[in-house]
Amino acid sequence: MSSYITLNQNMDNEFILTIKKNHTLLPIVIYETDTFEMQIIKMEDNSVVSTIEMTESDDGQITVYDEDNGQLMVLLKESFINSLEIERGEKADRYYEKPMYRIALKANTVDNGNFILKVNNIRIA
Repeated sequence: MSSYITLNQNMDNEFILTIKKNHTLLPIVIYETDTFEMQIIKMEDNSVVSTIEMTESDDGQITVYDEDNGQLMVLLKESFINSLEIERGEKADRYYEKPMYRIALKANTVDNGNFILKVNNIRIA
């Protein structure tokens, strides 16, 4: 994953994550028993602002996009994104978005076992 993700306000945000097998470039196969849960965490105080699971909620949902190629689709809904805080840099720095959140995706899979994927810099635009 990239070192940061920018989430855009005033629209649903969807992105696809491809999970690779340990120590290889090949994707895992996602089985029906595999589970995924994503926490959006505020960096300021490490509080969990939302937990996105494989069942739909008001904030979003994780679905299997392509099981044979290890791909998940993450949907974060517009109303949730609009509720997140934004902080911008100075005019001299072109008002860049400062990272306010981080993501931890907890996974329990047949191919890779239990693991956590992290994105440490989530920006809101």
